[in-house]
Amino acid sequence: MIQLIKFNLLIIVFLIIAFQSGMAQTAHSLLRKGDEKYKRENYVTSEEYYRKALEKENSSSENAKYNLGNAIYQQKRYDDAIRAYEKTLSTTKSDDLKARTFYNLGNAHFQKKDYTKSIDAYKNALRINPNDDLAKYNLAQALRMQKQEEQKQNSSQQQQQQDSEEEQQENEQQNQQQQDQKEGESQQQQNQNEQTPNKNNQEQQLTREEAEQLLKIMEQEEKQVQEKLRKGSSKPPKSSKDW
Repeated sequence: MIQLIKFNLLIIVFLIIAFQSGMAQTAHSLLRKGDEKYKRENYVTSEEYYRKALEKENSSSENAKYNLGNAIYQQKRYDDAIRAYEKTLSTTKSDDLKARTFYNLGNAHFQKKDYTKSIDAYKNALRINPNDDLAKYNLAQALRMQKQEEQKQNSSQQQQQQDSEEEQQENEQQNQQQQDQKEGESQQQQNQNEQTPNKNNQEQQLTREEAEQLLKIMEQEEKQVQEKLRKGSSKPPKSSKDW
């Protein structure tokens, strides 16, 4: 009985080992097929094989994660590639794989024109592998592009500031013109108001002069009448008419 139990246990252990071996071979086979498709530049199919390899429970191949990122990168899906590279970096302990992953991560950020993150990734790659000439070259390219972008931004900001100042000056000129126009109209109205009383005074003054002239004329006429009366009283009266 005891021997039968031991025999059954051996069978179970053998099956477990065989199952794990089969799973590992299947994941490895899928990884190899993905590599073959990748070499033929069939990146869509290679991505499918890499994903299937990673779905296996016992699959912890760092190369599969890294190659998956490469297959996605070749399809120009840079955001997805960045996530794949970051997963690789979060699990791998291989310095060589870290250096290569940082390098490709820098390339993905570069393609997105995120030069700051691209520079950081290249620097990390060079910290691990200072002799990586490609990382040095791409780092120089990223630094150059970052400088150009900063110059464009500064130029754009200066242009916007200049346009804003010109617009402000135009508004100030328009406001000044409107203010001058209002002041001119106000001054003109004030002048008219000042001229009106003078005109009225002039009319009143002319009326007074005319009145004085009339009085003088009346006085002269009165004198003439009095003079005639005096002369008439000294003459003899005219004779009566005969019948």
